[in-house]
Amino acid sequence: MDVFNSFTAIRGESTKELIERYCQLYVEMIRLSITKRDDEWVDKLANALPRDEWGTYLLVWKNSLEYFGFNLGKFIQKIEVEEIELQKIRKLKSDSGDKNHKAATSKEKVKSEENFQVVEK
Repeated sequence: MDVFNSFTAIRGESTKELIERYCQLYVEMIRLSITKRDDEWVDKLANALPRDEWGTYLLVWKNSLEYFGFNLGKFIQKIEVEEIELQKIRKLKSDSGDKNHKAATSKEKVKSEENFQVVEK
């Protein structure tokens, strides 16, 4: 099936949306009696995940023994758990960035007020 061979992430698509779209493809292929081995299903989804977000994780995971023998359901569960961790990291980085920005803005405000007081005297 050509759709299976060309399956990839769509720009701006979340991991959840990618998985949902892949599962729809899976169901349609099963309905049409088109079968694949477990490793083919897993590899295709793994290869469709955006490299910038998932490359390191997948490289480490594919080189571990844990990767072999996974079926699609277990792989999706693993990705969903990792996605939650990635979201936590993004949030922490975002919160940290906000705090740094607020601290820098606060320092600039204090410095500006100090300069104003010097001019006033």
